[in-house]
Amino acid sequence: MSVGVELSDEDLEAVRFLFRVRWTADIRTWKERGTDFCMWFVQCPDQAGRLITETGQSLEQTIYKLLAKIL
Repeated sequence: MSVGVELSDEDLEAVRFLFRVRWTADIRTWKERGTDFCMWFVQCPDQAGRLITETGQSLEQTIYKLLAKIL
């Protein structure tokens, strides 16, 4: 039984974009065994250096929602 998470091409492109526009970020996931979904936690500093966190079930959407808040 695997508890890993498979990333889509869209997820990977969002991660690439995140690190092109921000110099640091923290991406974590929480997934229970036997489920088909996970929760993503993406955190990075805003323009003033405050850490902002966004959560969601889609990594791509979570990253873009976070960037919309901080850019």
